[in-house]
Amino acid sequence: MRKAYGSVREVSGKMNAGVEENLAGIRVVKAMSQESENKNSFEKLNKDAFKAQIKAAGATALIFPFMSFTSAISTALTVLFGGLMIINGENAVTVGVIMAFISYTNRFFVPLRDISQVYGVYQNAAASAERIYKYFQIPIKIKSPKQPVKLNTPLKGEISFEQVNFAYEDGKNILDGFDLKLPEGQITAIVGPTGAGKSTLIRLIPRLYDIDSGAIRIDGVDVREMDIQDIRKNVMLVPQEVFLFDDTIRENIRYGRLEASDDDVEQAAIISCADDFIRKLPQGYDTQVGEDGGHLSGGQRQLIAFARAVLADRPILILDEATSSVDASTEVMIQKALDNLMKDRTVIIVAHRFTTLRRAQKALVLENGKIAGYGTHDELLHNCSLYQELYNRQWSTSEAKNRTSV
Repeated sequence: MRKAYGSVREVSGKMNAGVEENLAGIRVVKAMSQESENKNSFEKLNKDAFKAQIKAAGATALIFPFMSFTSAISTALTVLFGGLMIINGENAVTVGVIMAFISYTNRFFVPLRDISQVYGVYQNAAASAERIYKYFQIPIKIKSPKQPVKLNTPLKGEISFEQVNFAYEDGKNILDGFDLKLPEGQITAIVGPTGAGKSTLIRLIPRLYDIDSGAIRIDGVDVREMDIQDIRKNVMLVPQEVFLFDDTIRENIRYGRLEASDDDVEQAAIISCADDFIRKLPQGYDTQVGEDGGHLSGGQRQLIAFARAVLADRPILILDEATSSVDASTEVMIQKALDNLMKDRTVIIVAHRFTTLRRAQKALVLENGKIAGYGTHDELLHNCSLYQELYNRQWSTSEAKNRTSV
């Protein structure tokens, strides 16, 4: 029975995921005119859920009738054998004794019948609990050491990679013998084709993943010897896909430093160039952003993420393609915010546009997890063929867009 209810929970989970996915991607579904296809897919999931529920209900439905039948048979046997004993003249058995046995039999089966009624509910709950416990039993792979190195705070922000190798599970090396030193206070841009290892590289610094071999050091200390919380309190990662909580703009910015005052929040918004658009909203800083920031544009969400980073004020700042999906006018505002955000800290930017690269002191060119070039923008234009190719490709695209707009 538990297996049957496990199937119910599994199929129901797939059905709920399908509903959520279709609602989240409703614009894509309509744009691609795939309503019928998605409806058919959901109907199949719905039928699977119905069949699993019927199977589980059928197993449950047998228990209570079985217990009732057993109780009735016991009563009938008591009457039959008791009656025969009276007819045969056995003085030890009387009608009163038979009635007492019938009463005791009924009392014995009442709790069993009650248990049979809730047994299905119990099995359903047990099947759900099993699915939850599977997640609880997943081992934590990235842990703080038992005796972490005590850091000198605030950190200076020097980062070094020493023969770093990294691969995702059952995959080829994303980084292969990666070796680089980034001095404190330097703004470093990372550029490269898709799949070069840019996003992977920046996620290794705060130990979102652990390297396979080699070492990553911050201020000379291996990150694996540090307490994870200490690392992440000193490293601010702003991802490409900004996540905002379904709360006010004020509280989303305050998430960078929960004890910050309202004045601190607003000052962070001013520095990140978010204050202007926030004050134009009807409710200003108390505007609800909606689920995943759905009430705001991509550029506005990005500026709020920058304000959060300003408020956090960490010595190492990592930006993952912050301007990759915004228009030209929004990019100007974001670039201004970046100029304010990058002051007096070590900054690593995964750059999508060369307007961002020009703001960096050094650029790192990645190809297949290895360094294809490292230097200033002008140096790489002369010495790195891949950098030249990427630059010319984007320049050609920009020129084409300009001609089209004219």
